[in-house]
Amino acid sequence: IKGEFLPGVKAVWLPGHTKTIHGVSFWYQSRHVLVAGDSVMTKQHFRDNTTMFEEDAQMAAATIQNIKKEYDIVIPGHDNMLVNNRTGDI
Repeated sequence: IKGEFLPGVKAVWLPGHTKTIHGVSFWYQSRHVLVAGDSVMTKQHFRDNTTMFEEDAQMAAATIQNIKKEYDIVIPGHDNMLVNNRTGDI
């Protein structure tokens, strides 16, 4: 499942932690926002391109690297909102 399910709100496939995990993306005040859930567990996981209990560590790392390129604000599963400058530095 992916794609727009409400105007401006999209389901985004974020594989790695599990094969079927999805997040929700939308735009808010010219910022691309992702509710990532356990695809990005904490600030440290975001920084290190990893998660915990992942089914596929390489896929999880690739997913986080893609998130860093695409989203300005990331809401992880187990931490506060992250403001991403799109270079990966937080």
